[in-house]
This record gives sequence, structure tokens and C-alpha cells, in this order.
Amino acid sequence: MLYRPFFFDDLLSRKGTERLYQVTSEVSSLLLHDISCHGILYSSVEAKGEAVIALKPEIVDCAIEHINVTQVHVEKCFGYEFFEYKTLALAQSIEASSGLLTW
Repeated sequence: MLYRPFFFDDLLSRKGTERLYQVTSEVSSLLLHDISCHGILYSSVEAKGEAVIALKPEIVDCAIEHINVTQVHVEKCFGYEFFEYKTLALAQSIEASSGLLTW
């Protein structure tokens, strides 16, 4: 189950502060301690309108399969995780058990 806590919408519509970050972190921790919760989907405090997905590590380990790895060169940073980049290489394969990449 992936929670979409709509009460976060009010909190996340406010200007980002350290206190707001602490509140959202604590609420996220409480939700993620629920056994039936696999993750949380919410909007970023800093990058308004951008989705953030927080998944439990065990869910990532058992439910997500890496399908590709790309090497990039960041050419320009626009702030808070937004970049202009150039793709340099794409891995040809990923060894499932070891994670070894073949370029």
C-alpha cells in the first residue's frame, strides 16, 4: 500500500522552513512504521508541484528491478535537483545478483 496523505497538502503548501521539514519528517516516519505502508507519495517542500516517493528499503529490495543505468555529465544546475545534463553512457547489462554493470 502506498499512502497519499492529503493532509500533507496543507503543510507542503507553506514556505519551506527547518521546522516544517522536521514536522513532515516526523509524520513520514510515523506512517512508514505502519506495517501495511510500503511508501508515501507527497509533493516536495522545496520544488512545488514535484512528486516525491519515499519507499521502505525492503520494498525497494524485493519489488523494484533496476532496468538501466546511465552515466551523465551535469552541465548546469538550476537549483534544488533540477539540472541540464548530457548523457555519456548507458550500461549494456546489470547482473541481477551482484549489481555488476557491463558498459
